[in-house]
Amino acid sequence: MAREAIIRQVNRYDLHGVAYYRLVVSYSDEPDSVQEVRISHDSIYGEPADGDRILVEAILNVVTEVRKKTSE
Repeated sequence: MAREAIIRQVNRYDLHGVAYYRLVVSYSDEPDSVQEVRISHDSIYGEPADGDRILVEAILNVVTEVRKKTSE
């Protein structure tokens, strides 16, 4: 099940020619704390930005996908 979060900071970087993102996020159920997420470009939507509301999928606390939350 995905966890809702807000992106606080985004940094894009390349590692051996592959684009990755380092995100600092606050999960909705823990708004006063931040956590770091690192994910490759093919597991996240295009052009993530500070302030985006997202859904974070993880298996055993390893992030596998980040999706932009759509309006409900």
